[in-house]
Amino acid sequence: MSKIKVDQLEGSTGNTITIPVGTTLDISSATFVQPTVPTNKGGTGLTSIGSANQLLKVNSGASGLEYAALVESDVPNLSTGKTTSGTFNTARIPNLDATTITTGTLSNDRLNLANISDSGTAGTKVSTGTTAQRGDTVGQLRYNTSTGKFEYRDGSGWVEFFASPSVTSVDDTEVDSQAGGNQTFVITGANFLAGAVVKFIGSDATEITATTTTVNSSTQITAVIAKSSFVNAKEPYDVKVINGNSLTAQLDNVIFVDNSPTWTTGAGSLGIVYFGTNASITVTATDVDSDTVTYSLISGALPAGLSLNANTGVISGTVTDVGASTVSSFTLRATANSKTVDRAFSITANPNTSPSWVTASGTIDTIYDGGRTGYSFQLQATDNESDPLTYTITSGSLPTGLSLSSAGLISGNATAVGSNTTSNFDVQVTDGISSPVTRSFAIIVQAPTIVAFTTAGLSGYWTAPFTGNIKVLAVGGCGAYGSQSGIGGAGAVCYNPSYPVVAGTSYAYAIGKNGQYLVHNSGQSDGSNGSATTFNTGATQINALGGCGGAEGPQVNGSVQINGGANEGSYMGQVGVQAYGCYHRSQTLGTPSAGVGGTVYAGRTTGQSQLSHYNWNTAGSAGAGGNGNATPNCGGNGQGGAGVDVNALDPLFGAYAVSNIMACGRSGSGYYGSTAQVTGYGSYGSPKYDDHTFGGGCLLLKL
Repeated sequence: MSKIKVDQLEGSTGNTITIPVGTTLDISSATFVQPTVPTNKGGTGLTSIGSANQLLKVNSGASGLEYAALVESDVPNLSTGKTTSGTFNTARIPNLDATTITTGTLSNDRLNLANISDSGTAGTKVSTGTTAQRGDTVGQLRYNTSTGKFEYRDGSGWVEFFASPSVTSVDDTEVDSQAGGNQTFVITGANFLAGAVVKFIGSDATEITATTTTVNSSTQITAVIAKSSFVNAKEPYDVKVINGNSLTAQLDNVIFVDNSPTWTTGAGSLGIVYFGTNASITVTATDVDSDTVTYSLISGALPAGLSLNANTGVISGTVTDVGASTVSSFTLRATANSKTVDRAFSITANPNTSPSWVTASGTIDTIYDGGRTGYSFQLQATDNESDPLTYTITSGSLPTGLSLSSAGLISGNATAVGSNTTSNFDVQVTDGISSPVTRSFAIIVQAPTIVAFTTAGLSGYWTAPFTGNIKVLAVGGCGAYGSQSGIGGAGAVCYNPSYPVVAGTSYAYAIGKNGQYLVHNSGQSDGSNGSATTFNTGATQINALGGCGGAEGPQVNGSVQINGGANEGSYMGQVGVQAYGCYHRSQTLGTPSAGVGGTVYAGRTTGQSQLSHYNWNTAGSAGAGGNGNATPNCGGNGQGGAGVDVNALDPLFGAYAVSNIMACGRSGSGYYGSTAQVTGYGSYGSPKYDDHTFGGGCLLLKL
C-alpha cells in the first residue's frame, strides 16, 4: 500500500494543507489511513473544518470523511431517547464534567428544548431587568425590576401580568344617612392596584361612587362618601372594587342603612312637679327605620319618687317632699337598633301649695223670681299642682232649695220669697295635701218684681239680669174718636206667662200711642188708629196691636153714630151721597202675637153694625169678652171694646189697671188703666183730644 507523507508544502503551515480556490488535488490509487477524529471536548483534530455546528467524521459507509452534525449515535454509550427525556449523565460524555453544565454557558442555538418541566418547589427563575432592558421577541417572559411586575411580549408590545382583585371585608357595615358628613370605609382584600375605584351598589342595582378612593396597599383601600348618599329603602348595599385594568371584585349585601333615632321632645325643662302629686311626663324620640326606640337614664337623677319607663319614655311617680323648689338635671339616651342619641333635660320639684280662689268673695248672684227654677252657679278655685279640689260649707247656709256639691256647684230650685232675702255662707276648698282656704259668699233671692214701661211712644232696650223665664204683658195704644161720638177701639192685650230670656242679652221694646182725630169734610173728623206695643224682634216677638180709630158718623134718622172697633181697623167716613153720604171704609192693622205659649186678647169682627137696615157690614170688633152694648160681640156704642181682667193673670199686674181691667174701651176713647171719662160728643176737633199721648199702651215685665 502506497503512502504519501507530506512534511512541508509551499504555502502550508504546520500540518495544514491549504489548497487555493480553483485548484484540484488529484490523488489516484491512493490509500488513506483513517485518522482518529476527536469526539470529546478539548481534543485535537480537524475541528475547524466545515460549517458551523458540524464535525469531520467518517461517513456512513465508512468509505471516507464527511462534515456533518453530531448525532446521538456518535456519542459512545448514549442510548436513544436520553437526549429528550430522563437524566443526562455527564459521565457518559468523556471529558465533560457537571461543573461545566451548571456554571458554564450554552448558546441558545446549541439547545433544542420543548415542553420544559420543572419538578422543583422553590420556583423557576425567569429573566429580570429594567424597562430599558426589554427584548423584542414575541413570547418572551420576564420580571420588570422598574415596575415590580411580571410581563410578557405579544405581537403589539410588552404587557403586564395581572391577578383579579378580591374583597374579603369592610370595617363598617352600617351608615347613618341622616347624621350628616362623610362615611369612611376601610376595605380589605387582595390584588388592589393604584387607580382603583370603589362603588356601592343598592338593592335596586343603582350605583353610587365613592368621593375619594385611596389604595393604601395591594390589600387595603380607604373609600370616603357622603352619608346622605345611602337610602334606607335600597339597603343592603354591595361593595365593588374596580382596578385600573378593569378587573373587579365585589362583596355582596354588606352595608346597611341604620339611622340614629331623633328626639321629638325638646331639650331643657320638662316642667314642674309638686310634692304629693302623681306626676306623668312623656319624652319621645322617633326612628326613620321604624326600629323600636328605648330610653335610658345615663347621667344625673330624676326627682325623688319618679322613674323612667324604658319602653314608653314616661317619667312618672309620686313626688316626695321637698323643702324648697329643687331642679333635677339629667341626660336621657334614646336607642334604636344600637344607634343612640342623647339629650339633656331637667324637672323642677316644688313643695305643694294651697288652692287659690277665683270666685270673688261677697254677693255672687241675685236670683230673680223668674230664675228660681233650675238655678246653678259654679264656684271656682285653682291649684298649682292640678290636684283635685273639694268644696264644703263650713258656716252659714244657702237659700232654701239650693245645695253645694263637692265640685263647687251650687244648684237646685230656690224657694220663692215674699221679700228680698240674702243668704250668707262660708265655703272651704282643699286639695287634700296642703292647707284648705275659706271664703265668704252671699246669694240674694228676690221677691217677684215688676218692670213697667208706661210712657206712650217710648222705645229702647231692656237687658236681662238672669237666664230664665219672665212674665210679659203688652197692651197696644187705643184708637182716637171721631165726630159725632165715633168712639175709638181699645188696643190688643198680649200675655206670655213664661217668656225665656238670657242673662246679658238686650231686648228691644216700643210702647204704643193712642190715635188722633183727623179733620175733614168741613170740620168733620175721623179718629186714627193707635200704634202697637212690642217686645223683642223676630219670630218670638210680642206684638200688641193698637186699636182702631172711630169714624165720623152722620146721623141717620136722627139717631145713629158709628164707633171704632177694638183693634180691627174698620171705620166709616163720608165719601159719597148715599144715605146722607155714609159709606163703609176698612183698614187692616195686621195680626197681633204673644210669643210661644202666649195669649192674645183682641177684638173680633162678628155681627153687623147698627146700620143694618142699610145692609152695610160696618162691624167693629170687641175686645176679649166684647161688651158692645148694641150688637153682640161688637165694639162701639159708647164703649169702644171690652177690657181684660189682668188681676186674674197675675195680681201684680192688677196694680197697673183700673178696677183690674186693661184695655178697657171707655166712653170717648180706650185706655189702659186710665180713670179719665171723655164724652167726645160734639168735639169737632177740640185741641183736648188732639193729645195722642192720652190713652197710650204699656209693657209690664214680671221678674
